[in-house]
Amino acid sequence: MSIVLTLLDGVRWCGRPVSGDRSQALLAALAAGGGRAVPVDRLVDAVWGDDVPANTTKALQVLVSRTRSSCGADAVVRDAQGYRLGTTPDQVDALRLADLIRRVRQALAAAEPTAARDAIAEAVALTEPLVPPADTDDGALAELRRTAATRASELTGLLGRALSASGEHAAALPRLTEAFERDPTDEAVLAGLLRSEAAVRGTAAALGRYEQYRAKLRDRLGVDPGADLQRTYQELLSRDRPVRAGCTTTRTR
Repeated sequence: MSIVLTLLDGVRWCGRPVSGDRSQALLAALAAGGGRAVPVDRLVDAVWGDDVPANTTKALQVLVSRTRSSCGADAVVRDAQGYRLGTTPDQVDALRLADLIRRVRQALAAAEPTAARDAIAEAVALTEPLVPPADTDDGALAELRRTAATRASELTGLLGRALSASGEHAAALPRLTEAFERDPTDEAVLAGLLRSEAAVRGTAAALGRYEQYRAKLRDRLGVDPGADLQRTYQELLSRDRPVRAGCTTTRTR
């Protein structure tokens, strides 16, 4: 489904730039509602902040009318609870991105790496033009873009996991290494990294990385790795045991 409201790369409705900071702020606040109606008082706060107009209801009505004139009569819909966007969440780039990340995670959990890679490709296309806002920027639009930037940074690790699950370990390894260096607490990334490292560099290298992680975790928090990561470790260990047993047998003859 095509994107109707673009927020991550400028603010556009059906490809046409939306002029006016307040119209842009209104659309961003409505998008932040995730498809639900946003109360009037919350919209007023999102658009005007501390510079509250004397007649907030009238000011919001005028802004809604101006935004409809720019984007279309159905762009902003009146609701009993306030206002909502006249489009579905998957037609808003920021919301579409959130849904794609969710679909990627579900596909990886279901061992469907091809579906995960398809969703990742679409997510990358949405985030490639994204420029994160400055720390001093505020408002719904800036927050949506910050969240999108965080999700974009997750894509490297998600793609690495999908490649690893597909058996493309050489391509997966640098992506998983980068993702794990960025977030050394992500055990799902580490599990993929261990499998790909074992395939590319040997099981001993992967087991060594696991032991380092386990030691650091115990020193810092006094706990063991999660169950999924421990299962990955056991898989690698069972793969390594025949090799070690063979070496032992050879030495004793």
